[in-house]
This record gives sequence, structure tokens and C-alpha cells, in this order.
Amino acid sequence: MYKHDPTALLVFCLVAMICLTVFVVFYTRNLKPQARRNASMLHIARLISADLYRTIPAGPPRTPM
Repeated sequence: MYKHDPTALLVFCLVAMICLTVFVVFYTRNLKPQARRNASMLHIARLISADLYRTIPAGPPRTPM
């Protein structure tokens, strides 16, 4: 079983909190009120994640086991 270093876990949690804070601030302060009415925070998050996943190149096809 692989064990993560406690410092690495702490850094991961802190980076995740920073990302969440930046996203919430973007949603609440940077979007125009009309855009906020038309799209929920979940919708915006799904658009961002879809855009991030789209930039990942597809690897070689997996062989069946």
C-alpha cells in the first residue's frame, strides 16, 4: 500500500482550497448579473472542467484484459 507524505496531503488540501476560493470569487464578483442568473455555479464548474479535459491528449488505446 502506498503511503503519502503528510506534508504532501496538506499541500494538496491547501491548493484545493485556493482553487475553490478563486472559483467562488470569480463567480460572485466577476460574472455579470445576467450571466449569474442564466448559469449556476455547478454549470460554470462543469464548463471549466470540460475545457480542461478537452486539452488532455488521448493516450494509446487500452488493450483488453
